[in-house]
Amino acid sequence: MVAVVTLEELRQKLQCQGFPLRIVNTDLPVGANGAPYNANIVAEGGVPVAAVGKYRWCVEATDTVALGTTFDLAVTNNASPTVTAKPVNMCLTTAESGWVQGDSLGIKGKGVGGYVTSAAQTYGLTIFVRDNQNADAPPPVANDPDDNIVSRRFVIGINGS
Repeated sequence: MVAVVTLEELRQKLQCQGFPLRIVNTDLPVGANGAPYNANIVAEGGVPVAAVGKYRWCVEATDTVALGTTFDLAVTNNASPTVTAKPVNMCLTTAESGWVQGDSLGIKGKGVGGYVTSAAQTYGLTIFVRDNQNADAPPPVANDPDDNIVSRRFVIGINGS
């Protein structure tokens, strides 16, 4: 008798994590005042969430007001919910329900047509992504220490005109 299983089924039965969770991007494009701005942050590996959107995302910004008035942050999935940037050192203390689920994180200029309306400036942000390593546990009140969480710091530079 022979049994056939998929690689994913085998990984789950052996409780293998697969490839480590990581943020693929190493930097973000430079923008210009009066020009469209679009960037997409992509993660891979880890244990994807079974529902719509493979990962959960959280963003911290050195200046949440400036970032929020210049850029829209939204995860890409069926609903594309908006992400609200948190102050520095807040993502790791935010309950899991405060993270936004999606496949990737999009950053777009907030002006009409995705245009950036900002003088020359830099925007510091740290992107956090978490997977679903502890899928069997009930949703925690605070972050689940068994989920994999990685982060990467980015700077968006805007050239003035």
